[in-house]
Amino acid sequence: MEIDEINFILRGSRRRKILKKLENISGKNISYISKELKLSITNVSKTIKELEKNNYVICENPKKYHYKMYKLTKKGKSVLFEIKKFDD
Repeated sequence: MEIDEINFILRGSRRRKILKKLENISGKNISYISKELKLSITNVSKTIKELEKNNYVICENPKKYHYKMYKLTKKGKSVLFEIKKFDD
């Protein structure tokens, strides 16, 4: 795992929160994540797109227009494992 990838997640509290939430509730949509983390849907949506672009999360049902479900990729799980070391 490259240090740049870890720094990318550590610099953004929303990125870190969303990755942690998806670790525990894989396969949830943006609305659910928004309610759970008490963040706006817009913030969660933008952050998910950013995480998806960088291959940390993946959409489980990309052909659907509404209620897209997201989960961590292997890369996302790996970086989450590494950033947890900084939380201790």
